[in-house]
Amino acid sequence: SIYIYIHHHHHHQSHHRHYTTITTGSVWTMSVLLSDPRQVDGGVFITYDRGRAVRHDSLARGDAIVFASERVHNVSPVTRGERRSLVIELWEGGDNARDRHS
Repeated sequence: SIYIYIHHHHHHQSHHRHYTTITTGSVWTMSVLLSDPRQVDGGVFITYDRGRAVRHDSLARGDAIVFASERVHNVSPVTRGERRSLVIELWEGGDNARDRHS
């Protein structure tokens, strides 16, 4: 089965950088920038290709990036404003009645 997991991410000045990779069923991830990047300093979406950081700093409000979920990714620290994004993941696996980890 293929199913969809949708969630909202909110990064603000006290948010610490963390690196994420998903290896438990998520196949593709789409991150849609909801904030106006002119109102935020930092908060750049970054993916990694063979250990090399790829900065996606030209995204405008409403732009999306789609990537393989197992690719390591993160958001640089936000130093002004708030960065909000809508994240949609396509998952592969059996039916799930509780949450994305069960």
